[in-house]
Amino acid sequence: MTNNNKKQKAGTYFECLKCGDRIYYDTGKKMTPCKCGAIEIDGCEFYSRIITSPGVGSEAYRSIDIDENGKEKTVVKKPE
Repeated sequence: MTNNNKKQKAGTYFECLKCGDRIYYDTGKKMTPCKCGAIEIDGCEFYSRIITSPGVGSEAYRSIDIDENGKEKTVVKKPE
């Protein structure tokens, strides 16, 4: 889990839209939940697996890319 008040390293994060917690995509293959438990991320340099609480689905999180200068870009998902 990450603290939103600290500068975050460049890369992709998944942000829980319920509690605002941000989890870096590379969790070292360890299942990492957000503070409220709505999402869990399991990832490494080759994959990211996102698990949501039952009934929540993909509307529980958003994907954010942060560049080397700290600029954020929300990655928009294509509609299913």
